[in-house]
Amino acid sequence: IQIAWAADNPDMFSFVLDNDDTETPLENQRKYTVDAYYYEKKGMKLKFPHLPIISMGRDGFFPIEFVYQAFGKKKDANSVNHVKTVLDYYDKNAATDSIQNIKHLKKTAENLQNARGVYTTDLLMQFNCIINQEPQELVASVKPLPTLTFMDNRGVQLGDGSWNLNGVKFASPADMNSFAVIDLVGDSNRTPSVLSFLQNQFKVMDKHGIELPENIDPVAAAEVIKVQCKSGEFDAIRQCVIRAIDNAKQYFIFDRAGHFRKNNVWFKTKAVNSETGEIAPCLVIPPNEQSDDLSIMLPQENHMPTHQVTWNGGTPTKARLRVKVVTGSDIKEVVDPFDFRFFRNTHQAKNIDGVWQAAEFHGYIYELPPGSIQQYIDHDECTNVTPILNVSASDIECPSVVFAYLPTDDASTYHILKMVSKFDCGVQSQCVVATKFATQRNPDQYCSNIALKLNTKLFSICKRSRAWNTAFDSKNGIPWVAETPTLVIGIHLSHGLGTDTTTCVA
Repeated sequence: IQIAWAADNPDMFSFVLDNDDTETPLENQRKYTVDAYYYEKKGMKLKFPHLPIISMGRDGFFPIEFVYQAFGKKKDANSVNHVKTVLDYYDKNAATDSIQNIKHLKKTAENLQNARGVYTTDLLMQFNCIINQEPQELVASVKPLPTLTFMDNRGVQLGDGSWNLNGVKFASPADMNSFAVIDLVGDSNRTPSVLSFLQNQFKVMDKHGIELPENIDPVAAAEVIKVQCKSGEFDAIRQCVIRAIDNAKQYFIFDRAGHFRKNNVWFKTKAVNSETGEIAPCLVIPPNEQSDDLSIMLPQENHMPTHQVTWNGGTPTKARLRVKVVTGSDIKEVVDPFDFRFFRNTHQAKNIDGVWQAAEFHGYIYELPPGSIQQYIDHDECTNVTPILNVSASDIECPSVVFAYLPTDDASTYHILKMVSKFDCGVQSQCVVATKFATQRNPDQYCSNIALKLNTKLFSICKRSRAWNTAFDSKNGIPWVAETPTLVIGIHLSHGLGTDTTTCVA
């Protein structure tokens, strides 16, 4: 694909039609601009004749207004060669190299323009832009600072150019329902193991209010699902990412380790309705010995029945699974599956006030539809129980994020992990450098900074997570941002060694 300037300028691009005039010498035949061709031969008047035209090779030249975004996957997109090419581009344009490359391209463009008699000012005029060497005077106003607060209106403090996150809960903590782990460090005497890091990271995330995977010990799960990667080459890392994600699916969705089934609980995550695109929280019912089907339960406000049950040879009836528990002073209760969990080696159930309390599991029961002869039927009385909502694994969010534990901050390894995880597998990733974690005087602050990033990455339509709220003059939001189109730029000011630094917004 090539771009030519412009649709209505014969000095920039024009052409002679084939077989338009066979008697007149070619040099004397009429030359058409793309704009003139579409108007005279096709009866179409271009809306934007000054904009560039796109050459599609043998398919001809097309005005840019005819070009649209294709949402389908491009041929060979995300192939191994394609990913390598993209990564190679970023390597060659990293840090200060990008500035040098831009200077080189600018110089090359100026040489070509001078050789062909086309100058930068001519190109800018196509967009009604001019270069003015005179300084411009702009009117600006100093706005009062907005108020930033964490949960419970706790104020945000800045020190030494970073957020003080010690002991605060995020304003709207994210949900990390599951995760995958890639370990590129392995056994090392110089740095903590990936499990040591994750133990510290999960502890800090919990303090900030981020919801960790429910019904499991996340560190124990990490030990089961982690994948060791012994090479920094592209193909090796890609295979490790794919294997780590599959390990997570096998552990969380399919319960291959039997952890959820053993404790009479379910994997809690989110699922998408493939027909409507709606996303909702769900509990996953893994396949059993009688069926290979994967099923889910939704909150009762989304979909009341969870199973179809049959008893005493009767007609199959849709019902909702409930859990029988004993709480407090031997009080027998029936709770919803979403209000029952296995937490720190004990079962818990939510009471009427929404507070978790210790509970003893006593089996399953099914709540029948209103108008039935009886309200409940015990699981042991049923002759057949079948989940209603069958789904595929691709409809279930898992994993929420991939943790990658790196030995160094090597850019190429980082880029490969990011590219493969996000664009090849469609999963967010969080890279952690083992040497940086090992040298922290305050590891919790380092993990807090990672938690801050994760809280943003895990933002979803189900949980609009954010670290802090913004308010101005007792009103939510920053009103002056909406007054006029506003570009917000963060500027970091350093006043030298041993002095405090200030972060401001201009």
